[in-house]
Amino acid sequence: MEQANTKLLRDVTLREGLDTPQVHFSVDQRVRIACELEKVAVREAEVVAPSRVEADLHIAQALKHHCKRLRFSGLIYAHGIDCGKEIEQCTGTLD
Repeated sequence: MEQANTKLLRDVTLREGLDTPQVHFSVDQRVRIACELEKVAVREAEVVAPSRVEADLHIAQALKHHCKRLRFSGLIYAHGIDCGKEIEQCTGTLD
């Protein structure tokens, strides 16, 4: 359990492209970014987002393979007809 005065940093750089037009990182670039985040004690990184869950799962798995201490998460909006499917796809893949 987190202590009351502990700060949690969550990075969203790896969930790029959906929020920033014309930005795209290769899998190798994402792995390098994740490893650097891990080195500076960032504890969590978002790696998938709505409508991209299936396409980004292989990236999440590659990141998990290379970065053992960094926790990976996905952003899924809890409305819409596919949110249950997206949650099901991510369960067990990112943790």
